[in-house]
Amino acid sequence: MSQAGPPHLAFNDGKRSKSDFLSTKAGWCLVASNLRETAPERTALIVAASVGRAYAAIAAHFYPQHE
Repeated sequence: MSQAGPPHLAFNDGKRSKSDFLSTKAGWCLVASNLRETAPERTALIVAASVGRAYAAIAAHFYPQHE
């Protein structure tokens, strides 16, 4: 998350450190519902029931040939 910038999508399922999450500069971040109240400044949160599955679905959309 520390290298993400405004054009990037990051994710936080609650297993990362809180300081990494709060300091990200990612434009968007997939988060678990219990993290939706702690948004980093300038990061749009996308709440997902399963952060890992949501991230995988988005990645598959952008990289359909990747195995």
